[in-house]
Amino acid sequence: IELIPALARRHPELQFVCAWRPDSPDHFEAEAEIRDGLKAQIPSNLEFLTLPEEDHHEAKRDLMARAAIFLHPATYIEACARGVIEAQACGTPVVAFRKGGTPEIVEDGVTGALVDLPPDYPPVEASVQGGQAATDCLSAGIKLALRLDRKRVRDRAVSHFDRPRMASDYLGLYGDLLTGRKW
Repeated sequence: IELIPALARRHPELQFVCAWRPDSPDHFEAEAEIRDGLKAQIPSNLEFLTLPEEDHHEAKRDLMARAAIFLHPATYIEACARGVIEAQACGTPVVAFRKGGTPEIVEDGVTGALVDLPPDYPPVEASVQGGQAATDCLSAGIKLALRLDRKRVRDRAVSHFDRPRMASDYLGLYGDLLTGRKW
């Protein structure tokens, strides 16, 4: 989360929104801790938004559709970042680290920008170089993603992630596995 304020300061021409829907007491506590920890660092072009409990899917879709880019700076390995697929389905280019399943979802230079996580990230306590390097990588990705064709982003998402296509792909894979053709 410390990367977002740094990126907002680096790109004052853009409005950054961190949105989520906490659904447990632990989430509300974590949100309060994050906001309190960042209070002194929050630039004026960074907004924290809590999505409504009711109709949160619609609110999220509307927010993604209006966004210039969807920034997904997850530094952990995530097998399938559903939010990344949802953003692309709205025609919104994605900027994400090249980790986990994200490279299978984002076509670099077409539906977004994949950037490498610096080897020294997260930085050791005494050094901020890793954080600066990660911010540099994401900043370059933002510049690329802002130039991408939103219609092309959406068209690829629809062609790769619609239900009939995915169901067919899964059935084909299971058939291959059962007959020993793949593995």
